[in-house]
Amino acid sequence: MRLLFTLCILISSNFNAKSQTESSHNFYVNLSAISTIGNATEGGHISYSPNNLLDVGVYCGNDFRVSEKLRLSLEFYYLNNRLVIAEVGDERFELHQNLGLSLKPGVRFGDFSSYLIVGINAVYLFDKNEATGHQIDRFDDSIFLGLEQNYHITEDLKFTLGYIFSKFQSISFYTPTALHSFQVFKLGLGYNFD
Repeated sequence: MRLLFTLCILISSNFNAKSQTESSHNFYVNLSAISTIGNATEGGHISYSPNNLLDVGVYCGNDFRVSEKLRLSLEFYYLNNRLVIAEVGDERFELHQNLGLSLKPGVRFGDFSSYLIVGINAVYLFDKNEATGHQIDRFDDSIFLGLEQNYHITEDLKFTLGYIFSKFQSISFYTPTALHSFQVFKLGLGYNFD
């Protein structure tokens, strides 16, 4: 985790120094519809895939032009997952939100750009008893990998399709359920600020 953070800072400062003399980067904001799908087990035996098929994610970052075709993006984001993993009576186990940082090396050919994504999530989960209001909050981190494809409608406007996968273990306190991994699909629209 420290290595990824240090690498992001070094790359960002290197490109920031380079961009003082030439315009080789741009800031972008992306608003996306997201779908979150988990992989969970109940009682250690029954495997199932809870899902939340429509929610929202907000992404912002810098896209650095390394060469004519090579790109490198540093991105921060917020995902409102609201993935209910299990509900038993009045008790609920939920992966609620993610904050994250990703490093995205990629290539651009004409109106299309493709990226490999690697990063770290700050994951917020909770167990809640709806009848009593008692809630156990948990914050953890997870490493993820993914892919992203962009279609540049104009130089400033882009359509984004992405996927990330995170192997992430969390056991519920109130329900007999364990989350083993989750994946997020995104479909969004981004705007570049030069």
